[in-house]
Amino acid sequence: MATMKTPTASPRISGVRTPKTATPVRSKAVETASAGAAPKARDATRTASPFVDGFEAASPTKTNAAPGDLITSADQLVTLSDQASRQEIAIQATQVNGVSMKAGNAGDICGGASLASSLVLGSGTPEAAQANASAMRRLFGARGALDQLPPGVDKTAVTAALDHLEKGSLSRTDLWNLQQGLYSAARTYGDKFIRAPGVDVGQMTAIVAELKGRGASLGATKMVEVTIDVGTSHWVAETPAGLINTGPNVDPKKLSPRSPDWGGDVRLGADEVQMRARRVGGQAGEAGQGWSETLKPVDPNNVGQVLTRHSTDVQLAEAQARMQGRKAEALK
Repeated sequence: MATMKTPTASPRISGVRTPKTATPVRSKAVETASAGAAPKARDATRTASPFVDGFEAASPTKTNAAPGDLITSADQLVTLSDQASRQEIAIQATQVNGVSMKAGNAGDICGGASLASSLVLGSGTPEAAQANASAMRRLFGARGALDQLPPGVDKTAVTAALDHLEKGSLSRTDLWNLQQGLYSAARTYGDKFIRAPGVDVGQMTAIVAELKGRGASLGATKMVEVTIDVGTSHWVAETPAGLINTGPNVDPKKLSPRSPDWGGDVRLGADEVQMRARRVGGQAGEAGQGWSETLKPVDPNNVGQVLTRHSTDVQLAEAQARMQGRKAEALK
């Protein structure tokens, strides 16, 4: 279960200016480069590490980068094919914003928020942006996610955000609405009637697997759940560009299973998704120990592969059943 205490509004989201036009803008780095000068290097840029055992390894230690100068208002549309703008809007995202404060769930949506930023990072080409928008649109429809939105969230704003993403652009307000859609979708997996706010490891694994099965490209290599306070956990995302952390600062040491504060993670492989958890069925492993299970993403629309409407529900239930019957194992 990933939820945190509701924080006060971030000063970064106050006093925003609404632009006169919704035309996508080019970053200053792109404009400088087109004029013949080399663009300014940005600390958030990092080269992806090689694959290890089928999973891309990344050990970013940075939290949200310092505020940049490319995005000046919440409604400003930026072009996602520009790397600097894409990283700024994704890595500097916050779950405490005008949409989540109105919805009353700013302290609970870390799972949906980190996942939304990961999908934005994976939308660096027009084709990838279209595929990610399509994957989310079909996922939201199949899971009935937009009907599960809190009263303070407008479903038309979520669909408008998907329309912008499909065209290769996005605003911070769009991202905040996608956070809500993904959070609502994640909570439809498993028992949705008896559950505290937040997203657990199984739900995160399920939604990531289904998104990948529907053709989405995520910029994250690993989604990690960590304890940040007594009884409070939080989702972050490891990416080659840096750590996506939409809430409180997290000690990088907590991202490893060796930490007693590590609750679990979801590792994204080339063609599989691995779920690892510190606790299963009331049992808790020691530091460095836990349970793991792998899900194979499948296309839910391909009846030749899938016999049920929500294939990931079946996969998740079977994986959790297998995990229940095993002893904790050493995790790296």
